[in-house]
Amino acid sequence: MSHEANSTPHSPIRSAAQYDGLFLSNGPGDPQMCGATIENLKKVLARDTPIFGICLGHQLMSIAAGAKTFKLQFGNRGHNQPCTEAMTGRCYITSQNHGGCRTCPHTVPVMSGGKDHRIVA
Repeated sequence: MSHEANSTPHSPIRSAAQYDGLFLSNGPGDPQMCGATIENLKKVLARDTPIFGICLGHQLMSIAAGAKTFKLQFGNRGHNQPCTEAMTGRCYITSQNHGGCRTCPHTVPVMSGGKDHRIVA
């Protein structure tokens, strides 16, 4: 099995037939300033295509899905940050480096952690 990764500009996003999944990379940047990308992502979210977002990419995907984002006062930065799985109570040790957060009323908490115990996944 072979895989190929291609880098593309933010606009326009190719038709679903041209890729098997979409990876949204990190920033830097303010997600609120990326209106064209958010509009394109709304179209992609309507498809049955796997999407992975990291850092800024996750914030862009969240906004396209209807969430709001905000900047954390201090952010979660560092290794060995404990995160607790909501359903089992199991604690995982994670590495974190993010300064943004999202709120979305229709999500189910999966994990919480970091310095301020916000929902992290």
